[in-house]
Amino acid sequence: MHETPIYVRFCETDLLGHTNNTSYFFYFEESRVKFLNSVAPSKDVDVQFVVARITCDYIQQSYAGDELIARTSVSNVGSKSFTLRQEVVTQARDVIAAGDCVVVCFDPKTQRSAAIPESLRNELEQHLIHS
Repeated sequence: MHETPIYVRFCETDLLGHTNNTSYFFYFEESRVKFLNSVAPSKDVDVQFVVARITCDYIQQSYAGDELIARTSVSNVGSKSFTLRQEVVTQARDVIAAGDCVVVCFDPKTQRSAAIPESLRNELEQHLIHS
């Protein structure tokens, strides 16, 4: 899994003192963008990416000052879309939150979904997890 370190800032917490539920989507986004930049540098791919669906299951709490890890891997590769499995874990690898993100390849010229380029497909398949 691709890993991105996350530091929980005080502004990302709520009145109860734990990390606000919306913050996890920002953590997922940061990890997802860094993962996609590593497998598909923008100069090498002629499509853009749009999120079609994203979920998050909250498993345990985290707090301001926690040092977490956002992890991203590939769970499915289709013809025009792929699914990323995303997790936020503690340094001890205890899962805090987990979800799936369906990403669609998008052609900005036609404003329609596009086939996954072969070079990207090959990269995604190298990161495919088997459950």
